[in-house]
Amino acid sequence: MSEKNFFELGTAQFGMDYGIANSKGQTPKNEVRSMLSMALSIGVKSLDTAALYTHSQSGISAEEILGGILSDPQMPEYVVNTKFSLKTFRETRDHSLEKFVNEVQTHFHKAQKNLGNGTKLGLFYFHHFDDFEFFSNTLSKVDKEHWASLGIKLGVSLYDDHELKFCQDFLREKPGVIQGLQLPLNILECDSEKIETIKQIQRSFKCEIHLRSLYLQGLLLMNEDNLKHKSLRLYEVFSPVLRKLKSLSKDLKIKTEELCLGGVNAMVSDCHFVIGCNDQAQLMDNVRSFSVQLHDEVLNELRSLPHEVVDKKMLLPKNW
Repeated sequence: MSEKNFFELGTAQFGMDYGIANSKGQTPKNEVRSMLSMALSIGVKSLDTAALYTHSQSGISAEEILGGILSDPQMPEYVVNTKFSLKTFRETRDHSLEKFVNEVQTHFHKAQKNLGNGTKLGLFYFHHFDDFEFFSNTLSKVDKEHWASLGIKLGVSLYDDHELKFCQDFLREKPGVIQGLQLPLNILECDSEKIETIKQIQRSFKCEIHLRSLYLQGLLLMNEDNLKHKSLRLYEVFSPVLRKLKSLSKDLKIKTEELCLGGVNAMVSDCHFVIGCNDQAQLMDNVRSFSVQLHDEVLNELRSLPHEVVDKKMLLPKNW
């Protein structure tokens, strides 16, 4: 494993067909069980999931699938970080403190039920930044000790630099209430302001940083023809990057996965890398790639990649 960062298994595809490069669809339960049976033995200690990672037809969530498997006493024990949505409550425009706390508690108890009472819950993220922003003033009236008494470690799942700065300001005003942030980061952002903000937060606050979309939802691993078939617009934006990555991989004899993960590994430290996998082989490949440390000359080559992307807003999948 990396000496600086931590591998966290993402489970979105356990509950639904997720990712632009995912050709296998939703991960079958037997494969989920196989991965969870061996993940701890190769250094994976935590899982990332959400109530909203739910199959559109079955209505069964990744939380429930995990709970059904982890309830087996023969299974390893993991810390499970999950997310909740207050969208319906937010739409009532009700800022009542008591109702807000009760709503969060209700979602927390539901997550506990889905995951099983024996499962150790870690961070409990606001799934939508809009929920956190809307209720931030209400949240600031609740001391961190109150959440601790409920066994709740609040976090925020966010997307862009503006949202990260908002969270940083909240941490200054109310330290300890938010204990974790999850956000996307990939090698095309090595020159972004986001990196410095992450480091500032780590220096100033006791706040875990969890990074997702390290492969840009798998796009960075796609070949150009497949991407063109999926989306002509994404092909126009990212084909120069894919060509450069392919060329670097061939010339340096380093897998694209190793370039992507090693590049981000060099940018940050003491972060959790949330990486989704569809089967045991993919999990083991990702853990191996995560462990690779890149030499400085390789990192210098990777630093030129952001210049290949003209339309920077397309670095966020929500803009696709």
